[in-house]
Amino acid sequence: MQLPYGKDGRFTMEVFLPKDGATLRRWERDLNAGSFDLSMQGSDGKFDLGSIEERNILLRLPRFEARFDGSVKTALIAAGMTCAFDGSCADFSAMANAPLAIDDVAHATFLRVDEKGTEAAAVTTVKIVVTGSRRLPDDLPRMIVDRPFLLTIRDRASGALIFFGRISDPTPVEKSE
Repeated sequence: MQLPYGKDGRFTMEVFLPKDGATLRRWERDLNAGSFDLSMQGSDGKFDLGSIEERNILLRLPRFEARFDGSVKTALIAAGMTCAFDGSCADFSAMANAPLAIDDVAHATFLRVDEKGTEAAAVTTVKIVVTGSRRLPDDLPRMIVDRPFLLTIRDRASGALIFFGRISDPTPVEKSE
């Protein structure tokens, strides 16, 4: 079943209700990257609601809230993304001159559905570490951020400010000499 959001229906919630627990377990076991994407070769159309006719139904959908907050590193490695986590293989040279690798990927999601509507949010953070050492020149200018500061994240192409924050108690990045 599809529940469209907004007047244009550009966004929609899809609900797939199995006939029993065994069916749900089978669906979960058989899911893959193409299960919900009919444009991918090999999709079986099992989760295609695009051809369903529009009609009115009685729907009883419970209020629910779901959260996830944790590392997805193991899942990414299991999915074949091993090189990015391996300092001898990872290539992030387009980002920096130093040898880098991903140390961890954390993901948090939140979903609440009730009679007022749907609220959802997600954030993913990637911790990248330097995997090799390079001696820095002694006369290199320094900026030690060890006191409160402000920061922004901006879309340079449009100039849009995406994030603005104040860090009031930073953990020193380097001890005073």
